[in-house]
Amino acid sequence: MAENIQPIKLPIITTIFGCYKVLADKFKEFISLGSIFAVILTVLYIVTGQNAFCISGIYRMEHFCTDNIILFAVIHIISLMVLCIFLRCWYQNILLGLPLNWKKFFIPQKTDLKIMAIIGCYVISLVIAGFSVYLLYQRIPNPDWRIEICYFAIISLGVWVPFLALRFLSSFAYVAEEITLPSLKDIWKQTSGNMFKILLFITMLMLLSVILSQSLFNKIINIENTSFFMVIAMEYLSNLLVIFIIACFTNYCYLQKQLLSERN
Repeated sequence: MAENIQPIKLPIITTIFGCYKVLADKFKEFISLGSIFAVILTVLYIVTGQNAFCISGIYRMEHFCTDNIILFAVIHIISLMVLCIFLRCWYQNILLGLPLNWKKFFIPQKTDLKIMAIIGCYVISLVIAGFSVYLLYQRIPNPDWRIEICYFAIISLGVWVPFLALRFLSSFAYVAEEITLPSLKDIWKQTSGNMFKILLFITMLMLLSVILSQSLFNKIINIENTSFFMVIAMEYLSNLLVIFIIACFTNYCYLQKQLLSERN
C-alpha cells in the first residue's frame, strides 16, 4: 500500500491557526476538563514545594520550596503522565465526543504510556541535536580540509533530527485515538512538502507559550501579597496555561491526522 501513498498539501491556514479555532469552539469543555487537571497539578506542586512562586528568592526563604533533585525529577515525571492523560482525554472525550469513563480518567492507561514514549522519542531527538551542536562547538579544526568537511557534514546531520521528527506529529493523534499507527514511511510521504507550514505552527505555538508564561512569571515575581490563596490562584493559572498549550498541540495533531486520512 505504501506505493499508493501520495504527498498531501496541508492547508496553510488550517495548519497554523486551525488548532485555536477548535479550542475556541470547545472553550467551555476546555475550562471544565482543563480545570480538573490544573487543580491536580496545583495540589501536586504545592504539596511537594515546587509551585510557581518558588521562582522568587524571597518566597523561597519564607515558605516551603524543595531543592531535592530526585523529588523534582519524580514529580515532573508524574506531572508529565498527568498531561498525557489530559491529552488522551481531550482527544477522545472532547474532540471525538466519546463518553467519559471516570475509571480511565484517573487511572493511567496503556495509551498514556505510548504517548509518553512518543514524547520521549522527541526528547531524544533534541538531545541528539544538542550533542551535535556541542561536538561542532568543541571540535578542533583538522588541517586536512577533506576530513574537516566530512566531519562537519556528518555531525551536523544530528541538528536536523528534531526538525525532521516534526513530520510525524500526527502519530500522537493515532495513538490517542487508539487506532493502528501507519508506518513512519507512509507518514513521511504524506507530509512531504509541508515542512515549512509545520515549522510555522510550532514556532507560533512556542512564541505564544513564551509570551504568556513570561507575562505570568513577571506578575508572580512582582506580587507582594503571597497569601495562601494567592499562591493557589497563581499556581492554578500557570498549570492551566500549560494545559492550554497541550490542548492547542493536541488540536493540531487531530487536524493533521484528519487531513491525512481524508485525502488518501
